[in-house]
Amino acid sequence: MNTSIWHRTPIWRAVCTTALAIGLSACGGGNDSKSPDTTTQPGKVSLTGVVSKGVMVGADVKAYAVKADGSVDRSTALASVLSTAGGAYTLPAFELASGTPVVVEVSVNASTTHVDELQGNTTLPTGMTLRAAVVPNVVGNQITPRRVSLTPFTEMAVKAAEKSSAKLSTTNIAQANSTMQQLLGFDPVGTEIKPLATNLSVEEQAYQVVLTATSQLARDEALGCSDTQAGARIQCVVERLTESTRLDTVELTDVGNVDVTAAFRAAVTTTVGSTPFKEAEVTLTTVDTLLNKLDCALTDTCAAVAPSTVAPIAAAKAMFAGLRTDMSGLFTRGGVAGTGELNLQAQKFQAAARAVQQPVNLASRDLQALQLGIRLYQDYHAGTTTSNSRNAGVGDVIGIETLEAPGRPSTWHGTTSYPAVGCTLYEDDKTSIPATSKATARFVGCRATYWVHVTRTFNQPAGPAGTMKAEEARHGFTLTPPAADGEPFTYAASASRRTRVWTGCTDVFLTATSCQSLEDVKALRVNFPTNADNTATGFQGSVQVATVNALTLAGELPGAFTEDGTSLLNHHHRWDIQAVASSVQPVLDIVGQVDVFNDASQVVAGTLLLEPGTRLNGLAVSATGSKPTTGQDAKVGLGSGNLNVSWATPTARLSGNLTGSTPVWDRSGTRHVVQNTLFSGVLSSRSDASASWTEVITGKFEANASGYADHDASQPLTAANTYQQTMAFGGLVQASARPTLRLVLTGSKPAHLREPTVITGSVRTEQAGVARQVLQISAARGSDQRLRVTLSEATSGLSMRVVTGEGQSQLLHDQSLIGTLDHANGRMTYVNGDFESLDIGL
Repeated sequence: MNTSIWHRTPIWRAVCTTALAIGLSACGGGNDSKSPDTTTQPGKVSLTGVVSKGVMVGADVKAYAVKADGSVDRSTALASVLSTAGGAYTLPAFELASGTPVVVEVSVNASTTHVDELQGNTTLPTGMTLRAAVVPNVVGNQITPRRVSLTPFTEMAVKAAEKSSAKLSTTNIAQANSTMQQLLGFDPVGTEIKPLATNLSVEEQAYQVVLTATSQLARDEALGCSDTQAGARIQCVVERLTESTRLDTVELTDVGNVDVTAAFRAAVTTTVGSTPFKEAEVTLTTVDTLLNKLDCALTDTCAAVAPSTVAPIAAAKAMFAGLRTDMSGLFTRGGVAGTGELNLQAQKFQAAARAVQQPVNLASRDLQALQLGIRLYQDYHAGTTTSNSRNAGVGDVIGIETLEAPGRPSTWHGTTSYPAVGCTLYEDDKTSIPATSKATARFVGCRATYWVHVTRTFNQPAGPAGTMKAEEARHGFTLTPPAADGEPFTYAASASRRTRVWTGCTDVFLTATSCQSLEDVKALRVNFPTNADNTATGFQGSVQVATVNALTLAGELPGAFTEDGTSLLNHHHRWDIQAVASSVQPVLDIVGQVDVFNDASQVVAGTLLLEPGTRLNGLAVSATGSKPTTGQDAKVGLGSGNLNVSWATPTARLSGNLTGSTPVWDRSGTRHVVQNTLFSGVLSSRSDASASWTEVITGKFEANASGYADHDASQPLTAANTYQQTMAFGGLVQASARPTLRLVLTGSKPAHLREPTVITGSVRTEQAGVARQVLQISAARGSDQRLRVTLSEATSGLSMRVVTGEGQSQLLHDQSLIGTLDHANGRMTYVNGDFESLDIGL
């Protein structure tokens, strides 16, 4: 998946603008002396929200004060009301002293009706309760409104706080609510609960996912909840979830022998894949923060960060100042290459990540070509085949396919049906005369294609007859068989861009085997690199065949091609590889080393090590690269693989494991993709070859394609014919004398769109091992095409939402306004009169 395309898109810029530059280049200001952040005067509070597990109507909603010892004062309710349609409630305003914690509780009575997200009308046990704990802001004689949602997740926060000796103290309430926000990726108390729809914010959609997942747990009788009554199972699930929570961790602990984390993860995944959520365009990206936090998979820490204790405006300024210090030292303004420490390391990581792909791809494809040629030679001389040519790797070449036909022209960019490798037996070492017998089969000519543009032209509107042209970037090999047993095959290799034209093609697919003649258009040939006389620079090597399935390769190879096949990325390679192929399954195990050279000298620019455990798995494909039918002669294409790799340059080293799993065909059986790709590794850096290595980035990169089996690859990508692409990165980022960042970032989009439609992420900042901030961000574009970006900081209760088309955004602290951002001039004005300029120059 090409992440650079995503980085250039408008939605990505909007996310970066909102997330990073709030703290970059802040200028201007004032001080906090004009007015205090809060007031100690008593005032009135109005609490409103929605009761949902699912919707509860006619339930008792009451508010209680919390006593100094952290226990709930149930002697007198501060206010009470019955929930109404949609589970909504609004408690009458009541007086409250500043800083007094409040518990809002909903209780099921005999008249309560309940509509479960999955099971419909369900009777909940009388007396079942859900609670939320808050410390409302109180402003003088004003009535201060506050949204308080009541759900299993607010109950989990209350229960976590009550497990501490201080119970529902102000500190514990802040920590419990913050911990739940750090786990879920949104504030469960303040986020509004709305019916599922496409135009909801990411947080609102995520809330619907986890609420429905709770119902999924009950319906599946998970967590040991197997009562025959659906309502009793729901109550049991809520109780088990609350038992699994703690103040100091986002991890859901086991309850008895029940793995709560695994069960909840499975329920969330099932929910996102259900029809209502697909129709609302909800993807796993919506709840990616939760999924990664559940098992601490990408950030490698489950510990919850302690909440901030400073006043709201001071907290906002401190957050912006901290971001400015951290980010300006780590990143570079304008998104360009520069001197920010993380920017420098990111450049090394990007270079290393791209560089490691080149020798891996080159070694595997050149090996595939040479192995194919040797087997063709052996099979031909053994009499097991009468064909003097053979192809493989159909569907593995990236490029362009163009169809030129009356009334139905089309162009496809991506994987092509052109075989990645092909070999032919020849009489001469110039590979100009094809062999016609064993006696004349003296040499093998092979190619490994890295990019191709295939053009198929129909000569008649009603018939398939036509021509096929292939413009390809390739490595060409001439294999010379050994003169005696035990000696190796030797090869000569070169890189070129060649054009070949087949005419008189009669097959409906216009494949080479259906054509009458072939012309290699030498006038269009371009060699890479060239000698002084413009001939191709040649490279030599050998292939030792221990058995029919075991090869040892040594020597030099041409340079690697750029993605579009127009030039070389480097001059040449040197390899020493041992490969063992299974005689039963299409599997190839590889170990060895590939050195990369940027010029004709013997100075190594980079080294790739293929460690034990590296394996490429084949996939059966037809001659045209499609899914083979029953009884059809099948060839072998690349299906999946596992690579244990290390790539090192003098100043950067990337080591880890790359896996591509679950090959899946599209609905038409035309093309296949690897559904899941995962790289786990470490990027290390040093100033020069004599210095010690320092770990800079430790993390995982995942890419997934879901719904590909329902997509028809033979037809154009449209909103009605698409599949979902998801990309995620998470890990630990370290730089000298700078804070440590633990981050998770996920983006997803339908394949027919260029830019991601949903992005979620979190950045946890640590200094000297102590966590300071947990910044959470989400961005989504609804069906109304309006972009909604939400930024929140879980330890301070700060949040801001930006919607395209609106002129201002409000900076909130626990739902109370503390500042307003003017989109036109980038100025943040606080309620006490202070201001900051948040112009970031992106």
